Amino acid sequence: MKPNFRYLDKPALAPVPGCDWADKMVLNPAIVKDPASDKIHMLFRATGPWPQKRREGCHDPYPIFLGYATSDDLGLTWDADFSRPALAPALGYEEHELYTTDIYGNRVRNYANGCVEDPRIFEVEGELR
Repeated sequence: MKPNFRYLDKPALAPVPGCDWADKMVLNPAIVKDPASDKIHMLFRATGPWPQKRREGCHDPYPIFLGYATSDDLGLTWDADFSRPALAPALGYEEHELYTTDIYGNRVRNYANGCVEDPRIFEVEGELR
């Protein structure tokens, strides 16, 4: 099926002032259309200051989260849930949280600590993953 592209005169979603996890950026969405309806599901990347994990003497961290939104009109308008992230990263500063063990038993930096990168949605055996 060939996608039908439209260009809007404004962003589909924008940062939400005062939303700790989506105050500064909302970007890089992954979308999929429900084949049985006109509903579209979106996962989007977002960030904002996260004062809950501020370390003494440091600025607020800006971890990367995934948010969720839907559209019932083929993407003309979107309903995003900014009440909480759909997926949040581990946010640890303790020594045991900053490192992990790789498959060879080596102690390595835990790069999953602080960021959930760009979402991807695809179909595998009839199910969305």
